[in-house]
Amino acid sequence: MDEINILRATEQAMALALSKLQLDSGINYDYVLIDGTVKLPMITQPQRQVIKGDAKVLSIAAASIIAKTYRDNKILNMPDLDYYNIWDIASNKGYGTKKHLDAIKLYGLSDLHRRTFGICRNY
Repeated sequence: MDEINILRATEQAMALALSKLQLDSGINYDYVLIDGTVKLPMITQPQRQVIKGDAKVLSIAAASIIAKTYRDNKILNMPDLDYYNIWDIASNKGYGTKKHLDAIKLYGLSDLHRRTFGICRNY
């Protein structure tokens, strides 16, 4: 599931989103604001990385809320959510809460866990 690390996956997802923005909706962007330190070498438009951008830039904060809401809804509507709830997915949405980490220690990782990320590397 995680053949590439989280940084490369983030870069690819951002590049794909920008590409789809242009191709699917015809929207051309002039400038890219990025929350964090990721640089997108594949784009020619100017870009600026903003560490903790969701606390400093209103448009980054709005995008962060939309992304989290989308992700949370996607998790809550998974067809086999009952199975994944042994890891308390419905209430933590995959974040490393104590209950979630305790379940990883007890049951191991699910097929959804990124094995190269954080605590999962230990299992």
